[in-house]
Amino acid sequence: MNLLSVLKEIKRSLKEPSGVDAGHWSDDALIRRVNIGQRKIVRLTSCMEASWEASTVIAQRSYSKPLLCLRVLRAYYEYAGKRLYPVTTADLDIYASTGKISSPWTDETGTPTNYYETLRNVWLYPIPDSVVTFGIEGILRPDDLAVDADIPFNDEPYLIDYHDLLVSFVLWRCLLEDGNETFAVHQKDFMEGLGSIMADMKHKPDTMGTFDLVRSAKGTTRGPLPL
Repeated sequence: MNLLSVLKEIKRSLKEPSGVDAGHWSDDALIRRVNIGQRKIVRLTSCMEASWEASTVIAQRSYSKPLLCLRVLRAYYEYAGKRLYPVTTADLDIYASTGKISSPWTDETGTPTNYYETLRNVWLYPIPDSVVTFGIEGILRPDDLAVDADIPFNDEPYLIDYHDLLVSFVLWRCLLEDGNETFAVHQKDFMEGLGSIMADMKHKPDTMGTFDLVRSAKGTTRGPLPL
């Protein structure tokens, strides 16, 4: 499906006139919800990934997260040789208070072993004391759909079967906003579709994803600092 066919199916289900902006819901309003749904699907299922690289800077802890990275999944130091462990600032506070790492941990320098993520940045612990390649693998933000010929999910071939989830999402949101109780049918379809994507990723890890990245097991838990 392209954007035009997605909009046609949404309008047909909503019993909207087929012309541009001819009905209750404008095309702009529907397209906006289509793009929200596309990002939500990708964020919830991690079905699109990419990798990014940068050089560390001596004595610099934080690095801007790529604009197209919705969430970091894995990080490496001396990419892609040394895996970094995810951690939180609360974890680091606990380790410092129990003497497992130096206090204050914010001043410690050396070879990074851990990272934590904020909305805009990736932070390394300890602060790098040398210049090497730093890499992350994360969830790729899909391109917004804008013109009729645009294909959802960056035209990812393994997600073709899930284009109809965008229809279910928009119907769910529009009917809910209109106070129509049938929204629940489309909400159920959407949630079941998310489960199908995640099942496909579990059984076909070598084929899902535009960038042919080597995937690690989903749901990796946060571990202790590798001291």
